[in-house]
Amino acid sequence: MWIIKVIIIFAIWMVIAFLLACAINLAIWGAYTTFSQVQKNFWVVLFTSEWSAMSFIAAGIFSAVIMYYFYDEVL
Repeated sequence: MWIIKVIIIFAIWMVIAFLLACAINLAIWGAYTTFSQVQKNFWVVLFTSEWSAMSFIAAGIFSAVIMYYFYDEVL
């Protein structure tokens, strides 16, 4: 039963990490371009730019740290 909890928690944290990566990417990349360009190219840039890779790594580290500290409380 605990393995199901871990899988569900991991899935939730991956969604949070993805949304955080989107926010970081939009904030960093959006600072260098206009909003209309962001709207047109957001999904392409999200998966292709070097900023995206860094933001996904940052979001992954963030979610791993949160998971580490709250692991015992959640289970």
